[in-house]
Amino acid sequence: MRLYILEITTEHKISFINATSIEKAIEAFKRIYKHYEEQVPFYVREIHPTDYSHS
Repeated sequence: MRLYILEITTEHKISFINATSIEKAIEAFKRIYKHYEEQVPFYVREIHPTDYSHS
């Protein structure tokens, strides 16, 4: 499992989800945010451990 983020800053939407691939994450976010379904693929990215470590 990997951690993905949906970040639509213009709408103040930030969500996280664990998924096996970015495609699965996009599918899940589309089900959750039906009114943003067309925008979702452009705002999803994987979060890597180095993105949130303080080392």
